[in-house]
Amino acid sequence: MPDSKPHLTMVERIRKRDVALAPEPDGEEQDGSDAYGEVRAPRSRGREALMLDVRKANGACYGMSYAYLTRIDFEPGDMLKLHFADAVLQVGGRQLGELYRRLLEHRVDMIQEGTEADEALKPDDASHIDRIQLFAQMEGGT
Repeated sequence: MPDSKPHLTMVERIRKRDVALAPEPDGEEQDGSDAYGEVRAPRSRGREALMLDVRKANGACYGMSYAYLTRIDFEPGDMLKLHFADAVLQVGGRQLGELYRRLLEHRVDMIQEGTEADEALKPDDASHIDRIQLFAQMEGGT
């Protein structure tokens, strides 16, 4: 009995695979006004961030490798301390609990220090980072 399934060419199989692997559209564009940016694709597709893009309000930027992130502290009053191998990144603001959870999963690709004007435009329940400070790691850790 002949095979009733249509035979796909190699090109058709590759196209079908590429469509299945394509990222799902999320309808959201990052406009830079958020306190942090999130990796959109599901983690099962291997899309966790490799580096954290840290953006200061004055335009300075730092790329911090998740590979060297050894500990994250979340302190009441919305203060985060990210301990890297040779530096500590201190992040202060409001509503940073969700940012903490996303950082634990390496799902944040960017954090951005905002201004008072930015903060005034955001709803009260929105995340806002009002200061980011980078310190050299002390001998023996901090």
